[in-house]
Amino acid sequence: MHSGRIRNAGRGLAAVLAGMVLLAGCGGETTSQVTLDQLAGAAADFDGEMVEVTGRVETFEDPRHYWIEDDPQNRVAISPEQTVADRVGEEVRLVGRFSYSPEDGRSLEVDEEATAAANAGL
Repeated sequence: MHSGRIRNAGRGLAAVLAGMVLLAGCGGETTSQVTLDQLAGAAADFDGEMVEVTGRVETFEDPRHYWIEDDPQNRVAISPEQTVADRVGEEVRLVGRFSYSPEDGRSLEVDEEATAAANAGL
């Protein structure tokens, strides 16, 4: 009976530590959990913000670039590319700084430490 409590406490502690690392990785900034649909619908509102988002990794060869998308094909470009290059076709959770401009579209600069922390709690 006590071992179950200890195991559950350990999971809770892991989640708290992951959250602390997430905040530390972002310089103490809060990170908004958003959907790709939200980013597509109100991109300017999230410009410059730290966000956590999930989507399927896709790529195009010429020129080589990567993005994440959802089923309605809301897309966000990803940089640096090596953070997702080996995950094409997979669903991923990423944390990073979102940016939007009418000329360049939507993009996410992935914070690898914050992304690792967010995924540690899975």
